[in-house]
Amino acid sequence: MSHYETLDITATATPDDIKKAFRQLARDTHPDHHPGDPLKEERFKAITAAYEVLSDPAARKRYDAKLAFENMKERWRTAQEEHARQAPAPSPPPATPSPAPPKEENTSVWGLLFGLGVAAFALHKMSQASDTQWDSNVERNRGPDGRFRPS
Repeated sequence: MSHYETLDITATATPDDIKKAFRQLARDTHPDHHPGDPLKEERFKAITAAYEVLSDPAARKRYDAKLAFENMKERWRTAQEEHARQAPAPSPPPATPSPAPPKEENTSVWGLLFGLGVAAFALHKMSQASDTQWDSNVERNRGPDGRFRPS
């Protein structure tokens, strides 16, 4: 039961409507007017808790968001159940398995040759881009500021 149902108001009720509903229900269920009645006492506690939430605008906004999320989950669950009831039974598997498509052995060979060709071309271009040889003395020829010193 939602707080709105507890106070017997709609979700669009104004703060004045909430206060009026709370006061009326609190008067009818207050434990001082009904001593020894545990049902009225529990009802009064529920009414008080609902009023505390709905009378505070920030708490009411959080409560409305929580209520909307719970309603969405409930609608989702019922839609899933409805879908499961309406889903057709799975069709039986075919009596004979369909033949596998023929394999083409040449495609893997051509793919391998193409890959090797691309790799060879890339190595050729990299070797053209670096015409210089690595000099192991390069690091030794740097000064303390990182610039090269004449040898």
